[in-house]
Amino acid sequence: LGESSEGFDTAESLGMLDIVGARFAFTDPWIRTVAYHLVAPSSRRAAHRALAAWFAGPAQAAERAWHLAAGADGPSDAVAEALELVAADTARRGGLASAALTAERAAEFATSPARRQGHLLAALQWWMDAAATDGVRRIAGALDPLDCDAATARAEAIEFIGGGRGGVVWDDATPGADGSGTRGREKAGRWTIVRERRLAIEAAAESGDHRAVLRAAEQHRVREHGSAAELVALAASLRHAGRVRDARDVVIRASAILDGSAAFPEWVAALVGIDLDVLQGRGDDALAALEAMRGMLPVQLHERAAALGGRARLQRDPTLAPAFEAVAFTPLGEGVLLEIRESVRAGALDADPSALKRAVELAEKHSLPVEAGEARLWLGEQQSASERRDNVTLCRATLQRCGVRGWDSRLENCSAGDARAASVRRADPALDALSQAEFRVAAAVAGGLTNREVAATLLISVKTVDFHLQQMYRKLGIRSRTELAVRMTRQQESDDE
Repeated sequence: LGESSEGFDTAESLGMLDIVGARFAFTDPWIRTVAYHLVAPSSRRAAHRALAAWFAGPAQAAERAWHLAAGADGPSDAVAEALELVAADTARRGGLASAALTAERAAEFATSPARRQGHLLAALQWWMDAAATDGVRRIAGALDPLDCDAATARAEAIEFIGGGRGGVVWDDATPGADGSGTRGREKAGRWTIVRERRLAIEAAAESGDHRAVLRAAEQHRVREHGSAAELVALAASLRHAGRVRDARDVVIRASAILDGSAAFPEWVAALVGIDLDVLQGRGDDALAALEAMRGMLPVQLHERAAALGGRARLQRDPTLAPAFEAVAFTPLGEGVLLEIRESVRAGALDADPSALKRAVELAEKHSLPVEAGEARLWLGEQQSASERRDNVTLCRATLQRCGVRGWDSRLENCSAGDARAASVRRADPALDALSQAEFRVAAAVAGGLTNREVAATLLISVKTVDFHLQQMYRKLGIRSRTELAVRMTRQQESDDE
């Protein structure tokens, strides 16, 4: 600090300091402790900062970080990051408990909630690797339950503290808070293996690779011994594989493990259950469950919940047009699931049969029978009577084989539409070539509405109205909306007779 040596001379003469060359030390540790705490706090911090600058060597990172921490006078991400690096290095050398404590100290210096959460999550992981339940419990209580990653980690910590209700049974007599001793090391090692398996299963589930999830679940007997998060991933994969009844059993088991913990996986499990309600024809129950969780659901799941609400309303009312519940077709997920849902949305809302056929092909290629059946359902509602029959038959067989009965009423309406079309359109057989969507547009045009008014009335885009008109002109061999109106008027007059 550049102070003069006069004070050192006086301290040495009083027997408080030993000075040998460039080095000095207090003659008694108690004098050192008293001297440290008698110094003004600002001077003490200045001394620590000077020492931090002096410890500049690569091997002195730990000393530098701790002096930076002692010299800080407020939150500092630089200090927090220095401590985090020290924690990581300590963990690599096997000092898991020390690493966790250092990460906790780093969290105290974080300048934002997000950075604080990151340091706490690192500390939690090291405490679990050290098999130290006290540390796990302390960090789990400090995490933000509304943060997605933190909520998932908190659920993992609850399982750990609870003795592994997901099938991983620990020995509570394990000695050593830092995982020391044979039993402690075995416990930490087994937990690390379980965590790595869980992350692999969840990653496969998020990417839409349900077959990989099912293979891993069978290999590791997840259904009998898996954690709640693994069971939720398995339930979603069983649903995509067309095993809806099995998925229901698994999601019930996952919910029982979570047991009202209000952790993120519990909300995900609830939404998987609601999706199964819709598929099994319980749209009213699905809507009631969504209403019950209003205001409590994590923000990351709001979009998914809204989509499920739209699907439930379409299932409950088979006469409701897809355009009235556009939210039901929100493309969610990853990988091929996202690609299929984007095609279904384009096909169902923009009346694009080619997009729905593409969705069917993708779903069948990747063994996703529920998605294939639903794509055929929306395709059937757009097809003409001659095209629809075989498609509806195949759709019904596909969905019922999967245990999906929620769309039965809609399929019956679709089939009944063939009979209605045959009786209603007999005066002009050429009109039988029109799909239901095209027929609705034609009727609106015949009523004198403009394209924009037709779009507003039917809740579709103007571009979709134009597309339908071009298709109808081609099918009926006409060139204008006036000719279309004449054909529709003649049909109406025949019906009136």
